[in-house]
Amino acid sequence: MELFPIVKPPEKKVFLKMLDRCDRLGTNLINYVSQIIHAYNNHYFILYKPHMNYCDTIFVKCLIDFIHLYNSTLKEKYANIEECQELVICNESDLNYTTSLTVRHLKSDLISYFKQYLYKYIRPCLESYALEKSYNIPFDPKKTILVHLRLEDVMTWPNYDGRICSGHYAWLINNNEKCEWSCFGWKYNRQTPLPTETIQYQIDDALLKYPGYEVVIITSPGNYGTGFSYRSIRSNDESLDLYLLCNSEVIILSRSNFSLSSLFFGIAKEVYVPMWGHLACIGPCTKFDNCNFNYFY
Repeated sequence: MELFPIVKPPEKKVFLKMLDRCDRLGTNLINYVSQIIHAYNNHYFILYKPHMNYCDTIFVKCLIDFIHLYNSTLKEKYANIEECQELVICNESDLNYTTSLTVRHLKSDLISYFKQYLYKYIRPCLESYALEKSYNIPFDPKKTILVHLRLEDVMTWPNYDGRICSGHYAWLINNNEKCEWSCFGWKYNRQTPLPTETIQYQIDDALLKYPGYEVVIITSPGNYGTGFSYRSIRSNDESLDLYLLCNSEVIILSRSNFSLSSLFFGIAKEVYVPMWGHLACIGPCTKFDNCNFNYFY
């Protein structure tokens, strides 16, 4: 495989120990991807525990396949180096710290970097594992506006202006300052539902650009409505929901790490994404933003 072209090869083998988190699928995926990218950019070997969180999902399986290929390539390149060092960059209790550290190190948003260097290895694996699971896409990826709603356990939480926490973390990253979740707090930097009218405004804008497209809602199963009359898809398999979110060229995302994780693995060409702190900490809305997304709040 192609290694990232670094000017000065390492003088010793560095092993980045990849850690997981006690969170759901989306947060763990962003955490994994951030550490993998950091290692790839520096030619660090990657260590991981065999039974890491969500290791049975199609997404983590394809990341593990990439790690095997990557480590094998490094092993050939640095076979004659004996001195070793182990490194940890993940703060298990602070995703904002981990992701923003990699953004500042790369001087790039994580999504653009992933798409440029890693996507070509990982996306085909994702398709293979999805085929094994018999995942089907119940809409036309090229003629659908796919909308993700973050409801379920946070459906009663109040809305907030995502520009506040997004701007806070963007300023820190732009000035090469350390980002920590605790430095801003819970109230203005958390996953919450978006107002129906805010989402509808994004849908209307997308329909102006793509008339005739079907609007489809993806959200968690439960005994509650979506607030919209559009067709909705609900599954007890969160990997399937995320796979579907990765297979529409036009997407409107929720304020959630689940929806953000689709930006790494997906095919979206037109993205509407709400501003909040976790978004800025993976690079969008900062001076390193190369995504060209439609931001709203």
